[in-house]
Amino acid sequence: MKNKQKETAILLVILPLIASLCFLVWLIQTDMFHGTEVVSENSIWDLREVNLDKKYVKTVGDKMEYVRNELLTPEEFAASKNIQLGRPEGKDLYLTGRLHLLVPEGRTYAIVMDSPEFAGRIYINGERVQDIGRPGKSREEMIPKTTKLYYTVRPVNGVIEIVQQTSNFVHREGGAPMHLEIGGIEVTKSRFVRSFSMAAMFMGTCMILFLVHMLLYLLLKVSRASLYFALLCLAWLIRTALTGPKVSPTMFTTVSWEFWFRLEYISVPLTGLLLFLALGALFKGLVQRWVRKLTIALQVAFMGLYLVLDTVTMSYCLMGSYLLSVVLVVYVIIRFLMLMNKHRTIEQKIVVSGLLIFSYTVIRDILQYNKIKIFPTFGGSIMEWALLVFIMFLMTATFYSTMRQFRETQKMGQRLAMENAALDHVNTLKNELMADLTHEMRTPLTVMSTYAQLAVRTLRQKDFDEQTVADLDTISQEAQRLAEMASGVLDVFKKKEKAFAPTNVEIDAVVHQTERLFALVLKKKRNRMLLDVPDNLPQVRCNINEFTQILWNLITNANTYTSEGEIVVGVRQTENRLLVSVTDTGEGIEPELLPYVFERNRHGEKKGSGLGLSICREIVEAYGGDIMISSELGKGTAVKFWLPVVPDETEEKGEEEKDEAGVNFTD
Repeated sequence: MKNKQKETAILLVILPLIASLCFLVWLIQTDMFHGTEVVSENSIWDLREVNLDKKYVKTVGDKMEYVRNELLTPEEFAASKNIQLGRPEGKDLYLTGRLHLLVPEGRTYAIVMDSPEFAGRIYINGERVQDIGRPGKSREEMIPKTTKLYYTVRPVNGVIEIVQQTSNFVHREGGAPMHLEIGGIEVTKSRFVRSFSMAAMFMGTCMILFLVHMLLYLLLKVSRASLYFALLCLAWLIRTALTGPKVSPTMFTTVSWEFWFRLEYISVPLTGLLLFLALGALFKGLVQRWVRKLTIALQVAFMGLYLVLDTVTMSYCLMGSYLLSVVLVVYVIIRFLMLMNKHRTIEQKIVVSGLLIFSYTVIRDILQYNKIKIFPTFGGSIMEWALLVFIMFLMTATFYSTMRQFRETQKMGQRLAMENAALDHVNTLKNELMADLTHEMRTPLTVMSTYAQLAVRTLRQKDFDEQTVADLDTISQEAQRLAEMASGVLDVFKKKEKAFAPTNVEIDAVVHQTERLFALVLKKKRNRMLLDVPDNLPQVRCNINEFTQILWNLITNANTYTSEGEIVVGVRQTENRLLVSVTDTGEGIEPELLPYVFERNRHGEKKGSGLGLSICREIVEAYGGDIMISSELGKGTAVKFWLPVVPDETEEKGEEEKDEAGVNFTD
């Protein structure tokens, strides 16, 4: 109880820290104290009333001046008679846009921009300042590129004019409005540097988490959740380097735009897949088998499409990846709520809370990407930071789950030690009882035999007297005494049978619980347990404590004779029976000992009580089942046993389970 109170106290400290981190991330990402938004509907932003020394301004508005199907200089743009005001459409493959910023005269300002996702050329106050790739009037002429832009500029007569040529034959979106941030040099430069430092800090955190989880997996090799978490952190590190301030494209300018573009898109289904697998590995039974298979197939299909499709078609498919991620998040939340109704745990509540936060950010960023304004969008995408916070929630849940499993393992070990000691004591008492019964029965049997011989002799002589009658009475009394002894022994066994009354048991739940309890025990010898347990198994009729004892004895034996190996627990339905197997890759059993392992007081070199397998056989056979063992010295051992299923449940199994009925368990 004290340990549990300590763990709860730790959670009460950790969770507020995570909540504070969420708020801090929101403040840093939105930079609400140093930034503001100014909206325009006519391509002119009036910033003269804003103190640009203390705040930077983010321009917001979907309308701009543009001339479609022309790549014009500022002079040519001003002379054009085809200037339109509005939002360019996706069919505009190349165009020239213009906007004006009205600012106080007589000082220098800094401008930060994200380049378009294709090719562009930028003019500020009539001067050509930078080419992003090479804009052209055809796919062959243009060279796409993307980067983060930073300029310093002085207004002319209080006006900053920005003209941008864009050429887009590689993305579904046309020449979008030029969203930028402008302010005094100090505040804007601080914002620009902070965007890179925040990305670097996030990438560093992801790298540390990747190394920690990968090290845990390589050293302990207990659960695949650590491996999935490590790969998830690595995937999100890569995605962060490609989005936001675009660290990778800015640093590695010689790498082609198409490579970065495909890698960014592949990171979306890859991240969703790894997150889904990590949750399924951390919470056994959370993800149904058919959902896991379908999810893997769909996400791998998306990644394959992003490798072979042209970039325009890819940009249309991205929404499918996002929608699949939303569906999976909703599915996981629903499954968590269903499990919480049956087995409510603190770690489940923690993960659900993190999922709700992450779900909000996913939906928010998807709507923002598609220009749908429902939630506040100032500050750009926050999905990266939300995922980092969610990973911290998962780490907290993992910590608490590990502590709880360790506590339960200790209790289970103590209880099983007491039960084994009790079984040894019962075995001793049984032997003593048999000796006492033999001794006690010998006397009345001797009396009965002696008097019966005398009575027979008298009967043969036909010499009946009172003594013959007395002899017959003695025989009757001794027989009654034996009957009473037998009744007493029978009452003892009836009480024992009542204490171990069978019930309907869900085998898969017991197997998953046993795996959790054994996790820390297996770590000591660097073994890992794998489960091959399908969903929707029928129930069997047995005592749950006795079935748990069977699994515990078999896994304990496997762990004793295995080091740095695997222990596989499998369950399959074979017609009206369930086949349960425990297979290891350990030392194996000597051939001369193998035929006698189910006998009492038989053991190998690592001597135990010699009762484990014999008790397993007695329990299995008591419920109408059977047990067998196979082993090869130096390669491992496989023990499998059958138990009959509850008759009413057998008709619910489908044809798929019947096809799998003949699965063999390797030695």
